Amino acid sequence: MATMANLLVGFHSLIRNTLLLAACSLSANVSIGAQTKLAIASASDSAPKPIEERIHSAVKQRVEVLDENLTSSVIKASGHTNLFNLSIDEARNLAAAAGSDFLLITRADTTRRFSTVKREYFESFVVIFLVSGRTGHLVFSTVKSAESKAARESENELMNSADTLVNEIVSTMKETNRRESLEKVPAKFSLPPDENSLEARTFRPPLPYRRLKPAYTPLADLYSVEATVDVLVDVAANGDILRTEISRWAGFGLDESVIATIKNMRWRPATQNGKVLPVRVLLRYNFTNINKTN
Repeated sequence: MATMANLLVGFHSLIRNTLLLAACSLSANVSIGAQTKLAIASASDSAPKPIEERIHSAVKQRVEVLDENLTSSVIKASGHTNLFNLSIDEARNLAAAAGSDFLLITRADTTRRFSTVKREYFESFVVIFLVSGRTGHLVFSTVKSAESKAARESENELMNSADTLVNEIVSTMKETNRRESLEKVPAKFSLPPDENSLEARTFRPPLPYRRLKPAYTPLADLYSVEATVDVLVDVAANGDILRTEISRWAGFGLDESVIATIKNMRWRPATQNGKVLPVRVLLRYNFTNINKTN
């Protein structure tokens, strides 16, 4: 009797563990979406660097990747010269033309650097942007680097980060699929009237009481990034910032710098005929490497 009871317990335990394993396997395979398609583009000079090739190859083992020649043709036809500074409309249109749900944009290089501490050394780096094709938003961006006295050594060291980067890319795709399926449509806000319209004569846009300048981040400075960040801002009738949305992204911490700056400013609300009203405005910030310019 005891033997039969042990067998039954063991049998039930086996069934439970099998079901749990099946559920985990199903979740791992389905959570990214069976129909999710990824377009990959390298923005490196001439051809993808070894670190890019390794990342691209590993991603292909886990995600359906579209033909890279087709993606390259679509990008070339679009006329975009800087894939790391697209508007959300440009990104959506690019993804639609390629037939993808996500865009993976990479660039890698090895450069000689100098410092008072290390003197001469080499830095190998890879820049990765992951963009949602449905919203056009930049959902993941990172820069990984490795340093050494020799270029080959820094390149080999950078290779060690490939698996971690691939895991971050795939997990972000899964999470973005989940989040976007639950997102609600933002509330509609009035837009400023056309500047040539009669309404524009009595319209006063929202303005900050004191303008603040977003910081040009150390990461952007290190890689001499020159970019434009556009942001849509919903300003309430009392001057509160209700919502911000990056509509042209740049990565390298610049998007976050812009959002933080806007939220730190106190705003005078918009008015129409002297009456306050909520309104959505587009703000633009241009970033230039001052050290490079000088």
